[in-house]
Amino acid sequence: MKNNRRDFIKYSGIAATALVGAALPRLAVADDSNSKPFNAIKTSQGFNMHGYAAPKIDKVRIGYIGLGSRGSEAVPRILNIEGVEVRALCDTKPKQVELAKEALKGTSNNPALYSGTDHEWKKLCERSDIDLVYICTPWNWHAQMAIYAMEHGKHVAVEVPAAQTIDECWQMVETSEKTKLHCVMLENECYDFFELLTLNMARQGFFGEVLHGEGARDRVGHRGEQTAGLLHPVVGVCLPSGVVGDPDRDRLWKIVTKYNKSYNEYQKKTRRPIPIVRLTPKA
Repeated sequence: MKNNRRDFIKYSGIAATALVGAALPRLAVADDSNSKPFNAIKTSQGFNMHGYAAPKIDKVRIGYIGLGSRGSEAVPRILNIEGVEVRALCDTKPKQVELAKEALKGTSNNPALYSGTDHEWKKLCERSDIDLVYICTPWNWHAQMAIYAMEHGKHVAVEVPAAQTIDECWQMVETSEKTKLHCVMLENECYDFFELLTLNMARQGFFGEVLHGEGARDRVGHRGEQTAGLLHPVVGVCLPSGVVGDPDRDRLWKIVTKYNKSYNEYQKKTRRPIPIVRLTPKA
């Protein structure tokens, strides 16, 4: 794929979305002076994954990499879905692997275990009896694990953020296109009840023609701690982009994520989030 596909990021003002989690401690703002509509930018790609569905798999065999707080919860949760099998578990800490296997006790799942080194995960990806690799590791491992898994014939589900740089994002996109394997970022805000209900209502015309959407993200962590910047702004993007954006018709024209030093005091007094994402589609 030619590099001109990568160039459109800096022109479109959608860099914050492409980063999906790169550290943004102060400010990331689109430069209007450089903005160009998507249809004015020449791109090249071998295959378009939009709308593509890989061949159906009757029983999806899953391998987990990363069994800390998120991964350990994800393993038993997957059993609520019919037609899945946990085939392998991997973590650098043997104890975490054993705990995850214990959570499967009483089920028909008897996964192979990998632990002890930083690169045991490659052995999991290289197995021929796995269809999907589920990645719940620290952020710096996400992109390389996803790419390696796809290169070895596996679909990928990766926790947020899927990547930390724009280059990593493009590598994941291009690997997915090359292999025709799905790579999904596990952003729960895309699939919660409220988001899916609103999306369904919008698609059925309850709101008329939607021309504009805004989103926000409260920067207070789930344990109540204050953070000095939004590390993955995708949460505030999910609903407005899903409702407003039609990949076959519209393009996101601008996205802005910002941080104000007075935020902490404001939030403590009001308990209200400050809007930090604004999206405007350009037909």
